[in-house]
Amino acid sequence: MQIPLSSAQLLEVKGALSAIISVFAEKAAYEGVDGSGMPKKFETVDVCVKEEDKGVRVELFCNPNACMNAFEATVLVTVRDSTSGLRVMTECGLEALKSAYRVCVEDM
Repeated sequence: MQIPLSSAQLLEVKGALSAIISVFAEKAAYEGVDGSGMPKKFETVDVCVKEEDKGVRVELFCNPNACMNAFEATVLVTVRDSTSGLRVMTECGLEALKSAYRVCVEDM
């Protein structure tokens, strides 16, 4: 499936991927538990890539608490087409999403 994204939207996706990766880096560096004796809860990453003239909006959601590390992480990807009202949702691995992003950028 190809999604028509502008260069600005691709930069926002890159930022979202960086945010997800940084949370997992923080999680990997964290040792132990917080002051209450409970494991630390990490913030979810929920990013909405703005719609532009093509009418496509992409949303990325990742809950770092649902997996042990970035290699096991999954990202919920929602694509909405404002012209037709079509919405497609899928869950994919973080590594697969990073790879798809690289291919997308190379094709531009």
